[in-house]
Formats: sequence, C-alpha cells, structure tokens
Amino acid sequence: MSTPTDAALLSEITDIMRDLFDDDALAITPAFSRKDNELWDSMNHLNLVFALESKYKIKFSIVDIEEMQSVGDIMKLVEKKTGKA
Repeated sequence: MSTPTDAALLSEITDIMRDLFDDDALAITPAFSRKDNELWDSMNHLNLVFALESKYKIKFSIVDIEEMQSVGDIMKLVEKKTGKA
C-alpha cells in the first residue's frame, strides 16, 4: 500500500470523520480537536480508531489512542504507522 500525502491523508480523515459524525459540512483541519466537536466523545473516538485501523491496515496502541487529541495528532500517528514519517 502506498502512503498518502498530507493533503490526501487529511482528505481521507475528513471523509471518515464526516461519515462518523454524520456531517457532510464538517470542516476538518490538522488543528481540529476533540474539544471542537461534541460528537467526538469517547465512543466515537473508539469508532474513529477502528475506522482508521481498517482503512490503513494498522493497529494503534493504548498510548496512541490516548495521544489522538487532534486531527494533526492522528495524521502523525497514521504517517508513522504506515511508514511515511
């Protein structure tokens, strides 16, 4: 599997989050964080983790999951896990 560029990765994460939060107008940037959307609660955080693991064929540790506080954090972890970073 090829690793996505930052723009492609952000676009893919945006699609996942829009689907997860059922909001096609959701504006996602690397700075977008759990504090920015009340729907990004603990249950949806786990659903997001599962969706990312499925999409990129990777596994996150408990520490990784706890570190995911923003889209930028997620991008860094996905890049690391997919070998881009």
